[in-house]
Amino acid sequence: MELKRCGAELLALVYPDMQRQFPPAECKPLSLLEQLISQKRYDLIMAYDNGAPVGYLLLCPTPQKIVWLDYIAVFLDKHSHGYGTKMLRQLSAVYPAATGCLLEVEQADPSVPNTLRRIRFYESLCCRRYPFYYALPTPEGSFPMDLYLLPWQQTPPVAEDIQGAILHAFHTIHQDIPHRNMVYQEILQSMEKQSF
Repeated sequence: MELKRCGAELLALVYPDMQRQFPPAECKPLSLLEQLISQKRYDLIMAYDNGAPVGYLLLCPTPQKIVWLDYIAVFLDKHSHGYGTKMLRQLSAVYPAATGCLLEVEQADPSVPNTLRRIRFYESLCCRRYPFYYALPTPEGSFPMDLYLLPWQQTPPVAEDIQGAILHAFHTIHQDIPHRNMVYQEILQSMEKQSF
């Protein structure tokens, strides 16, 4: 499998799949994704197996040398072949200077088995959950989630780098949410009470 950084033109292939696989509230406007990729503030990485596209990742590199994973998906007809695992394992080669990758994960809910399955998947890749409160800014307010780190280096990022990466992501990928700073302040207050 091969990962390739691509231009915004491949959103024509990716965005319809995103609309099928992600809840409407989680799909950013196509125009925002196109703008961010064109400005080189956001990356579309396509995964290919023998030249055929099998999945994609949308990411926001931060000045803190931490990559923010915004979306990861395997095309529906390519599920159950281990592509998601391979994509995340190979991602560090695309960003060799980064210390790791941050990702938002829906909180565990025993009544929703998919939440437990996703958490087991990320933990099997050695992702670690941060203990502080985290929330995804949404047009209606915010949605509590857990923030995980997929480390690529032995020494994990320090708290100030995590704070900076969250702030950068909020001002980049959530720039269309007017109250994003209020959500960030709640996260910051929780981080200040935790040691990690």
